[in-house]
Amino acid sequence: MKKILSGLFYRLIKSIEIWGLLILIISASLYTSYSNLTNSDYAFMDEEDHVYMSDGNGGEVLYTSDMLKALRFSEGDVSAFDVYRTGCEPVDARSWPAGNHYEDEMYTLFRTLSRLHLFPVILISIFIPVFYGRLFSDGTVKNLISCGHGKGAIYLSCLFLTAGIDIAMYIIEIVIYSLMCLIGGWAPPVYLPTVIPYVGVNLLVVITISSLSLCILFASRKKTASFVVGFIVFLSFLFSMPTLLTREILMIDDMPDTSSESFKRYYEIIEEEDHNPYVFYTKVNWKTFDGEIYYNDEKLDLSGHYLYPSVKKVLIWVYYLDPNMETVFFDYTGQPYAMARDGFLTIGALAKTFWIISFSACGIIIFKKKEISQ
Repeated sequence: MKKILSGLFYRLIKSIEIWGLLILIISASLYTSYSNLTNSDYAFMDEEDHVYMSDGNGGEVLYTSDMLKALRFSEGDVSAFDVYRTGCEPVDARSWPAGNHYEDEMYTLFRTLSRLHLFPVILISIFIPVFYGRLFSDGTVKNLISCGHGKGAIYLSCLFLTAGIDIAMYIIEIVIYSLMCLIGGWAPPVYLPTVIPYVGVNLLVVITISSLSLCILFASRKKTASFVVGFIVFLSFLFSMPTLLTREILMIDDMPDTSSESFKRYYEIIEEEDHNPYVFYTKVNWKTFDGEIYYNDEKLDLSGHYLYPSVKKVLIWVYYLDPNMETVFFDYTGQPYAMARDGFLTIGALAKTFWIISFSACGIIIFKKKEISQ
């Protein structure tokens, strides 16, 4: 397999496809990074060196660059760990000099990180049928087999090379986004025990789609089939409709029962704590997908539990097996720290590993059974 990989890599660096891919991923990264940061209230000012920010009551407040700088996380003495825990563990952000602006900076960062996989997904879905499809059309696969190389070794060599390309694209995106933050003078709160797993799981999304596209190509030996599957997958990621539908149904079950004693107790605590929302410990139970709220050692079960338990279990597993689960989960909770703490990133990583192994095994089995005519 080492010889096959060496040959494929040599062919790769001589191909026009890889250089076209490099240009496209750099261009896309520059565009998305600049667009996200210029739309951020914390990184770039407008041409008049000021920005309008929401006052939290439907209005706007004008901030100059000096005023904005004072609000940034980099100018405060709050730890990134506390910023990430805000809203899901007892951390009183009311005492911070910038209020909840530090938390907004974290959301700004993760809104970008949660979309980094989109361009690599569409680009690799185009690259695979174009580059690897030519291995069939020009007789390379047949020649490799005639030289004694196994079909499994050929397939895995292509898979490992593609995974390397996926990783390279993702690194390019991270580097460009980091450089744009540096140019904008913006240093958002970064808590590595949350950021690294989140980025890693989203990278697995790209490798999952790559393994699917490769499976379709080697199973059918048709570029069109791989193109179509890649395009459909990209649309599903772009609009997230299957994932959103499953999540919305699960959210119905988690809607609070306003007549319950726990609901009444929740508002009693709010009153006792002088309307301080930061006194609760909140989590999502990964087994039941129920939101759980704790006040000291007291558990408050606000969920209405409207779905049949058997139906809900099926929906939970459908949701967990969806490669786009993390993006929609972040849009729902806005709590990347809780996603890592409560095990959802681990579930996502295991689910994507399952799909990568399944797609690869399926592709190898079908590829081995088919005769190579060219």
